[in-house]
Amino acid sequence: MSVVAGLATERHAPWEVSHALWNPRMDLLALASVDGQVALERALVSVWKKTWQVALADQESASGRGANKSVEALAWSPDGRVLAVGTADGFVFLLDTETGEVRHSFRTNN
Repeated sequence: MSVVAGLATERHAPWEVSHALWNPRMDLLALASVDGQVALERALVSVWKKTWQVALADQESASGRGANKSVEALAWSPDGRVLAVGTADGFVFLLDTETGEVRHSFRTNN
């Protein structure tokens, strides 16, 4: 069983994990779903602790709420303090690692 599948099973996630990415500097794992859920898990000794969870469909963007926020990509900043989340409707959300708050969002040229 993969780490991602194990986390989803262990945490009884109400959504299917579609993307996962380790933080390059900290003991954090970002998890995302096709329905726009993003969660951050912290690895403790043999235990996982959910740090925060964000529903991207609830976030304001130029396309409005409820647009297609299916997560298509995850990327960490080099220092690990920002998580970039790309969605199917062409938006990128920059999330603060500590709080999960959207620092900035923008539409890509697609």
